[in-house]
Amino acid sequence: MNEYTPTTERVRRDYVVENLGSTTEPHTATDGEAEFDRWLAQHDAEVVKATEERIIALLEAKFDVTMKIATLLGHEEPEPTISLETAIALIKGDNK
Repeated sequence: MNEYTPTTERVRRDYVVENLGSTTEPHTATDGEAEFDRWLAQHDAEVVKATEERIIALLEAKFDVTMKIATLLGHEEPEPTISLETAIALIKGDNK
C-alpha cells in the first residue's frame, strides 16, 4: 500500500486542472483556485469547531467527575483553578 499523502498545493492544482475549461464552474484557473480555497477554509472551520466541541465535552466531563469525587469524599466543592466557563472561553478564543 502506498503511504503517499498529497500536499494541499497538489490537491489544489489537481482540482483546478480537473475543472479547467469545463462547462460548469470554475472556468479559469483563478476561479478554480478561489473555489478550492473557499472549500478549504470551510473545511478547516468545521474541523476547528468539531475539535472545540470535543475539548469542551471532555472539560465538562472532567469537571463533573471532580465534583462527584469531592462530594463522595465529603469535601466541600473544590475551587477550580479557573472556572469551566473561562476554560471554554479560552478554547474558543473568546479571551480578548
